[in-house]
Order: sequence, then structure tokens, then C-alpha cells
Amino acid sequence: MIQLLQIEWIKLRRYRSFWIMLALHIGGILLIASSFDYFMTKFIKGEIRRSGIPIPNLPITEFSDVWMHITWLSVFVRVFLGMLVITMITNEFTYKTARQNIIDGWDRKDFLWAKVAQIIILSGLSTVVVAITCTFLGVTSNIDSLSYFFDKIYYLGVYFLQVSVYLCFCLLLGILIRRSGLAIVSLMGYSIFEIYLLGKTYNKDHLEWLTYFPFNTPLNVVQPSLSKYIPNSGDFVQTISFMSLIPAFLYIGIFIGLVYTFLKNKDL
Repeated sequence: MIQLLQIEWIKLRRYRSFWIMLALHIGGILLIASSFDYFMTKFIKGEIRRSGIPIPNLPITEFSDVWMHITWLSVFVRVFLGMLVITMITNEFTYKTARQNIIDGWDRKDFLWAKVAQIIILSGLSTVVVAITCTFLGVTSNIDSLSYFFDKIYYLGVYFLQVSVYLCFCLLLGILIRRSGLAIVSLMGYSIFEIYLLGKTYNKDHLEWLTYFPFNTPLNVVQPSLSKYIPNSGDFVQTISFMSLIPAFLYIGIFIGLVYTFLKNKDL
């Protein structure tokens, strides 16, 4: 596996789009983190002011709530990593490097696991950036909240899972379509479709099954706890059960299984 990753690194290290997309993703996380406190405090205080209740201090970037807030928002910039994965996989077919790897002795499983390993690394890197960002926000917001550092830190694991599901879907799109532009447009179109479905399910229990589509499933697990700050607001998810994560694991298995089936039966 180390040798496979070394070969993949040789392909990527001088690929400008790789660094651009990675920088945009990390920059997006940092932008969200730097502006989150200002915009959310302004929004929440506006809601509280309309309720006529005295405005309290809002610990939205303190431990432990910072883990939940930033991981939830950072999911929305995973699109840059998705575009990166699509571009990486479609380039394998455009420049015939996938075929050359097979000629050089790679098994098709080797090719697949090299891509899965890249997804794990990218998801892990993104999670580390989010973890560092949350730690910085928590410490600078209120050093006294450090005693709650490990409360809700498990949201980092959920974030890793969210990004992994998304990137596995992007891997499947790249394998099926093989054209980066068309695959990226398809990704955007499907993302908009799921957002539309999510809006349809709001306060409609009979449409709850629509929330089990790939991108919506993890998002339903992590939601910001605004009910703690806004009087008379709705209840939001505060804890995570393992059962709520099962659909995400199933989707990862399905996507990887479909990719392997396609690689095994199609000419590279």
C-alpha cells in the first residue's frame, strides 16, 4: 500500500489543480470559522431581541459546542475535495495512466484501494484542519471552557465520515462518467436535488424517508444547537447514536462495491 501511495503522490505533487482545490477547501474552512461567530451572534441576538428577553453572552465558539457548529458548516466546502477527487480519477482515463498501471503489474484491486486510500487521507487531512480550527476558536473564545474540550469531540469522527461518504460518491461519478466537466456538473446537479429533497421533508414526517439519501444522511446527524440560544426555537440534534451512522457506512460500502464492479468488468 505504501508503494501504491508513493506512485499516486508522484502523479499529484506537481499537479496544480490538486494544490488549488486543497487550498480552496482549507481556506473555506478558515473563512467559515473566522466569520461564524460574528454572523451567528448577530442572527441569534436579533432573534432574542425580538423576543424581548435580555441578551446573554453567546458561547457558540466555546468548548464544547464549537465542535458541532464548525463541523456542520465545514461540510459545505467539501465540494472542493469532491471536485479534486473527480479530476484525479478522470485524469487517470484521460491520460491513460490507469491502463499503464495495469500494464505495469497493478491489480484492479490495487488501483481501487489506492484511490480509497487517497479519499481516507483527504478526509483525514480535512478533519485535522477542522480540529485545529475548532481548538483555536475554543481556546481564544474562552480559556475556561477548555475543561469541556473532550465533550462532543466525537463530532470530528462524524465529520470524517461525512466527507468520506461524499468523496466515495465522487469517486463513483468519476469512474462512471470519465469526463471531469460532466462529472462535476452531475455532482452539482445531484447536490441541488438533495437540497431540494431536504427542504421538502421539513416538518413533514411522512417524507422522512427522503432524508436517507447519501448526502442528507450524515447532515441529519449533525445540526447546530441553536435551540440553546434562541427562546422558543425548535429542538436540534444534540447527541449521536451509532444507529444514525449506519446508513453512511452502508453508502460507503455500496459506492466502493459499485466502483470495483465497474473496474472489474470494464476496459480501462
